[in-house]
Amino acid sequence: MRHYLSLLSALTLSLFALFSYSERAAAQSIDFTRGEDVTGKIADSLKYILPEFSHGLLSYRDGSKSQGLFNVATYNQSIHFKKRDGTIMELAGIDEVGRLIADKRVFIRDNSTFYELLEERERVAIALSRELKFMEADKPGAYGTASPTASVTSYTSIEYNGESHSIGINLSAKYRYKETLWLYNGKSLIKPSKKNLIKLLPGRREEIELYCKENGTEFGNYQWLRKLFNSLK
Repeated sequence: MRHYLSLLSALTLSLFALFSYSERAAAQSIDFTRGEDVTGKIADSLKYILPEFSHGLLSYRDGSKSQGLFNVATYNQSIHFKKRDGTIMELAGIDEVGRLIADKRVFIRDNSTFYELLEERERVAIALSRELKFMEADKPGAYGTASPTASVTSYTSIEYNGESHSIGINLSAKYRYKETLWLYNGKSLIKPSKKNLIKLLPGRREEIELYCKENGTEFGNYQWLRKLFNSLK
């Protein structure tokens, strides 16, 4: 396989479900110790888009393709690959990837982010991005507690997030998981709104305006937007 793979640690965390496609942006925090993989503290249902590694087809921008067991990592927008022995690897050369089809779901990659294509009408699709981002970590205080004003010094220290922290104390990092809806016309990703949807589907103006008049406007709500697309028969 021409695309090099770099080894990752196997991930064995339990799953919990997130089923609705509304925007989530609440910050959460995790504690970890020196040398520990921070992503190993995050549930797989946030860390990965698919509920499990699934048979899929990767399409590259040069026209080549690869098959395997794939998943999409939300924290670095990469493709992870599971070998036959269960080892999880990360696909190198991610900028060459254009599309992934796995578990009958379609993902495109644009501007370093993966978007799942959902409902589609007349070559306009609802797209959903899922991103888990780490925020600036709190400075650790005495006895492993977090304090934004704490001053910690030691003869022995480690570097984390550009700051020096003493070995032996616990660290705390915040992360934010966010799902965002988009409209996709095959070339560009556009924020969903009545005005933008009418621009993309000018022949459906009357139907779109009637639906919004009867059902309100909730373009940030996937279920509402899906019903709108389904009404455009």
